Amino acid sequence: MAFRAKLPALAGGSLLVTLGIVEIAFRILGSAVSHRPRIVVGQDGKTADWCCVGELTIEDGLYKFPPRTSFKHCYDSNPNGEFDAENCVPYRINSAGYRDVEYDANKPLDVFRIVLLGDSFTVGEGVPFERIFARRLASALEGKAIRGKNIQVLNMAVSGEDTDGMIALYHRAASRLDPDLVVLQWNTNDFPSSKLAQDHQRLIGIQYRDSFRPPAILAWSMAASFAWRQVRLRSVSSNVVSLTEDELARGGTNFTKVLLLSNLVRSRQQEFAVLVFPELVRLEDYPYANLVGRLNTFLAAEKIPAINLLPDLARHRDRDLWVHETDHHPNGLAHEIASQALLRYLSTRIDP
Repeated sequence: MAFRAKLPALAGGSLLVTLGIVEIAFRILGSAVSHRPRIVVGQDGKTADWCCVGELTIEDGLYKFPPRTSFKHCYDSNPNGEFDAENCVPYRINSAGYRDVEYDANKPLDVFRIVLLGDSFTVGEGVPFERIFARRLASALEGKAIRGKNIQVLNMAVSGEDTDGMIALYHRAASRLDPDLVVLQWNTNDFPSSKLAQDHQRLIGIQYRDSFRPPAILAWSMAASFAWRQVRLRSVSSNVVSLTEDELARGGTNFTKVLLLSNLVRSRQQEFAVLVFPELVRLEDYPYANLVGRLNTFLAAEKIPAINLLPDLARHRDRDLWVHETDHHPNGLAHEIASQALLRYLSTRIDP
């Protein structure tokens, strides 16, 4: 009887010992099992969580980075080997307010100018400058010509920008550069659906990043924090929903805006194309495949060239295309896929 009375105490003691061993193992493994969201470091050395350093400003009614500034995104690990020795990615903003090289706004007569409009995917958040698809494309086209003209690629992407913003950007800035071809990078989060907006926040937005910040009552324990995070991340994944037919119909205004931009560009005798760059989530069973399919059908009907990255990206696991476990922007591999797709699109125009 005395032995039976001790059983609960022994079981409780064993549980505590087991939990202690697990906690020690997690502390030894450290960064192998625990991640934190990126830190942003400004050129003055000030730091902030995720954003809020190098913030976009409004100039001439357009969002852009403050011209001639620099900042860094720093992570707690380097899963793809793309970050620098401090696990950081530096950003240098040109005098026009974009992440690109300096260029003369006046187009030389012997230049075929390609202008890229897009959001953080085209900015290349989390990817070194020379590895983003805009620079890969520029490098691949060096020494080549279209209609006897040297090819120049300009990146005017703005983080967080939507189709309305890109229309304004073309009106007030991009059109003045006299481009021969305008490529609009379109992302599923440009689509005006409340469900999709909620999904975006869960997948790569605030709710996802908050999954790496356990409540204070658990923060002292790496094991408890890890368990809490896994439950949150599983919920993020399982809660992704497909768009209903009603939502697709209501959201058709976005497609109309793409057509509006296309008409504006073409009215200036310039070429226009859309680069469809989907969110990197569950690519093997893409939850927004119907949305991408509807967009492609619309573009085909309007005779707007579409470069759809979904088939090429779907050959990879979503996490193999992420910048980091805490940052689902496309990494160098995804940017390479995008640059190759653009090269294939341009191949028929390049002089033999």
